[in-house]
Amino acid sequence: MLPSSIIAGQIQLLLHSVNDFNFDSTRRELCQFAEYGSEGSTMLLQMCLDQILVKDGDTLPQKKELLSAVVRYLLDKTHFSTNLSEALNDIPINESFLGDISNTLGMSVAEKIGVGIALLDSDNPDLKMKGQNFCIAQIEELCANPSSTLHTEQIHDIVMFLYRTEGLSKHMDSFTKILSLLQLKGNTFFLSAPLLTNESNAINKFRHLDLVSGCSDNDFDVALAEIEKEISMADIVAELGYGCTVDISHCKEILSQFLPLNEETLSKLIGIIVRDHSNLEDTLNVQTTFCSALGSGLTNDFSLLNTWNVNVLVDTIEELAPKTNWSLVMEKLDHEGFVIPDETAFSLLMSVYKCACEDPFPLDAICGSVWKNAEGQLSFLRYAVSAPPEIFSFEHCSRQLIFFQTNADPGYLKKGNQAWFCLDLLEILCQLAESGHASLVRLILDDPLSHYPEVLLIGVAHINTTYNLIQHEVSSTLFHVILKDPSRSSTFTQLWHINPNLVLRGFIESLTDPKNLFRVVDICEELKNDMLRMQLTGSLIFMLLLACYV
Repeated sequence: MLPSSIIAGQIQLLLHSVNDFNFDSTRRELCQFAEYGSEGSTMLLQMCLDQILVKDGDTLPQKKELLSAVVRYLLDKTHFSTNLSEALNDIPINESFLGDISNTLGMSVAEKIGVGIALLDSDNPDLKMKGQNFCIAQIEELCANPSSTLHTEQIHDIVMFLYRTEGLSKHMDSFTKILSLLQLKGNTFFLSAPLLTNESNAINKFRHLDLVSGCSDNDFDVALAEIEKEISMADIVAELGYGCTVDISHCKEILSQFLPLNEETLSKLIGIIVRDHSNLEDTLNVQTTFCSALGSGLTNDFSLLNTWNVNVLVDTIEELAPKTNWSLVMEKLDHEGFVIPDETAFSLLMSVYKCACEDPFPLDAICGSVWKNAEGQLSFLRYAVSAPPEIFSFEHCSRQLIFFQTNADPGYLKKGNQAWFCLDLLEILCQLAESGHASLVRLILDDPLSHYPEVLLIGVAHINTTYNLIQHEVSSTLFHVILKDPSRSSTFTQLWHINPNLVLRGFIESLTDPKNLFRVVDICEELKNDMLRMQLTGSLIFMLLLACYV
């Protein structure tokens, strides 16, 4: 990827040079910056918003149309929520900001709601609140219109817009939840009862709207089916709270309402349980309402429960879905909203898996590829690498780093959960860093950088050089540490056989410090490699000539 300063300059130049003759080509060139990944999309969006905010009298219609076209293009991208949140982080915004921006761009009501919903994913509480308030304001304004036919048709359009837009379709559930918090009464809205009692009303309301507006679009029926699917068992269980797992009989009574249970459904349920393992609000009233609706009474004191009963949950699932593939359940953890908030949550997740399945945890589920929910994947890996071996282990990884001679205490290599001997783990961390999550990956690598420098350096040497950001940072940091310790010379022998280019680059970089010159020469003699000596000599002569010239 090009340096950010160069990209910013190119974007700014294109935005300022647009005219009637080059409009289409300029739009295409700007949209290509989104192909640089999340960072490129964020920078493009941020600079577009900056242009809208600048009050310099620049009212060229071509420029305004260009900004509108580019923002709409980004709106349809998968990572729009992340891009928008990051783009707004450094911009001071007030309550009218989102309205001003969307009005300037000529956004439809559906697009405005899409922008508001996108901010619900933000880690910034202020942005999240502003997004929710903006979305609610749009719905209230829409339904304040006395013509019911008008606003029902528009709500139909909003549903279809969200469903068909790649960057926003995952927020369909958020839209239905907002509607469930706002109940239509005449031409006004008021806050309604809990989510549980209104999710079905939201769906029925959509069906009613479809009849009122006279629409027969098959896509709308598909959208409704998707919404019904997203009003999931996981959401209901979270609303009911820990009482769901008070005993097998009660848990079975609840989960049986959502049969058949498949791996995707169970994965979302487990994700909710892990996320909300503690501090759920008192849900006794909701439990009472739900049990009454099912025609059953409360025979237990739910108020004494402060977390989920894993054994009850797993035993109930085994009864209702005995053929569950638990490896596939773990693979399906890659869904929106999944996150491991702390060590206790991670231990709970492992307890669920170990209670349900005797097989080792499927490492391919977390180290096989970059998740769509990369933040969720990183939250898993953060706690997995530091977990005690009895909780989680990488020892059964198929791509293991081969044991090698080391000056360190031999016992330390056999301690821990063997995370840093797992090449698949290092590979996926490098890929995650390249996809825009380098800062989080660096945090995960802090411990091995300090305690297992040789293991980590040998490990990254195995990684495909396509993923060179973290590889280069780790090798640059550790090369100097190991170089200064004569007792660690054997490390360079193994490095040379694995990745000679990394060794050569490391030595050349170390020659910027004259104190390392003789140490490098000694290591080359130990390696007995004439080619390496020749390459280093040539590099050294070049650096000396360059220094004289400067």
